[in-house]
Amino acid sequence: MNSLSLIEEAGQNLRSNWLRSLLSVIGIIIGTLTIFLILALTFTTKLTLNRQFESMGSHVLFVMQDYASLAKNQHLAFLSELDIGLLERELHGIKSLCLNESNDISYPFEDGMVGKVNLVGTQPDYRPIQHVLLTKGRFISDLDIESRDRVCVVNQALFKKLTQSHPLQLGDTLWLDHQTYRLVGIVGQENQNIFSGMGNSYKAYIPYSVYQTIYNPARKIHSFYVQLHLLQNPIAFKTLLQNYIKRSLPQSSYTVLAYDEVAKGMNKLGLIFSVIFGGLAALSLFIGGIGVMNIMLVTVVERYPEIGLRKAIGAKESDILCLFLFETIVICLVGGLLGSAIGGIVLGTIHLILWIRTHEALHIVWVTPLFIGLIVNTLMAILFGLYPAIKASKLNPVEALRKGANS
Repeated sequence: MNSLSLIEEAGQNLRSNWLRSLLSVIGIIIGTLTIFLILALTFTTKLTLNRQFESMGSHVLFVMQDYASLAKNQHLAFLSELDIGLLERELHGIKSLCLNESNDISYPFEDGMVGKVNLVGTQPDYRPIQHVLLTKGRFISDLDIESRDRVCVVNQALFKKLTQSHPLQLGDTLWLDHQTYRLVGIVGQENQNIFSGMGNSYKAYIPYSVYQTIYNPARKIHSFYVQLHLLQNPIAFKTLLQNYIKRSLPQSSYTVLAYDEVAKGMNKLGLIFSVIFGGLAALSLFIGGIGVMNIMLVTVVERYPEIGLRKAIGAKESDILCLFLFETIVICLVGGLLGSAIGGIVLGTIHLILWIRTHEALHIVWVTPLFIGLIVNTLMAILFGLYPAIKASKLNPVEALRKGANS
């Protein structure tokens, strides 16, 4: 018997016992759906984080106040702008340094909804460090910082939200947290990463000096970016910077994050989660496979007369083995394809929801999980279908006919 006729006959046998076949397929669907979603979400998360770190560049350090230490000790010392100036002059290898602070403010939109806007107080060097691209106008300038001009730059998502109710142009006045600002620019593209903030799609940028006047009158430095020259070793410079801060201000507690170290740590964490969740998904698929094997064993018993008759008229053991094995493979592949299709619909729905909420496209990794799922399904079909198929192929035709007559 050729493969095509085996598949056709396997399909006919499965249709004749459609309820039993359906129950077997459901178990495989659940297992495949689980492994597909877990792998897709794991790979997507890993890819997204790696892209975010790569967009930062390996020669960017982020220095931030250790808030865990601050919660334990309210008397910790803070760096000042004078300290930052000395740091820039004394540590060689710094290309640029950008003071940066942010907080979420409530914004009452015209449609009656109250949303959260991430208000960022920053400096001109933030733009090249974060690879900010403008579609209109300009970014925060040195003159804005020096003169404390009440100007702001908004991202595309916030601009679209604001223009839903009324037209908005450069030079118009915006109210942000009970303060007025003149709109001078619109950001078309910006990096979203753990350093710049990931949880809010609406962003507005104001001069760092204005932010300090309103939200940080004590002028304490909570966080800043350090961009290094290409010849500098980020890991070595991180240690140098930590030691300098600790030596200059012993009572302070700042954390220095380097792209390379954080990326390696996230990759290790991603690998651990992949193994754990992949194992759980494989267990789910394994349970589905046991269910298929049980069904096939019952099928073999019920089809004793058919097996005996086939052997009596000249069917080989390999023909019987392939017939039952193909039935198992068909069940697993159909369940695998349906499970993957449902998983694709779920991922598409997640992508759509994120697009509606954040106006940003998420690159979902689905091809690799799809192939892994189908390969695992095929191997599982062979593994769990082999024993029932061998049992059927080894039956003595006379004994099979006798058992069939007795049952």
